[in-house]
Amino acid sequence: MELNTFDPKLKEAAKEIETILLKYDIMATMLLISPSHCEYLYHLNTSWSVLRFEDKNIRFRSKKEDFPCEEAQKFATRCTVHAITSFLQFGEMTFENMQSILTQLRQHIAIVYEKWK
Repeated sequence: MELNTFDPKLKEAAKEIETILLKYDIMATMLLISPSHCEYLYHLNTSWSVLRFEDKNIRFRSKKEDFPCEEAQKFATRCTVHAITSFLQFGEMTFENMQSILTQLRQHIAIVYEKWK
């Protein structure tokens, strides 16, 4: 019997969440976790951002010719930088919180895990 490398429920949930993100034109990064798997979602493509997924890479593109005026370009660029710094700060906060919890738990139980690559 071959084990799934993903949880179908998590994939389905991620698709539903992405529909909501599209509806409200918002960015998100999230991690969905089931008892046996996890699924992460990067939803970056919004109407107000210059950040895009292109060929499985994240690209920041803010070219003058892509905008109707300089003010629109500045607005989209500022909004995108705000999103990136927000993602970074949330990631750092999550790292610090989870690291603290693991440190406390390790005083009581052995914890072994592999880092993602």
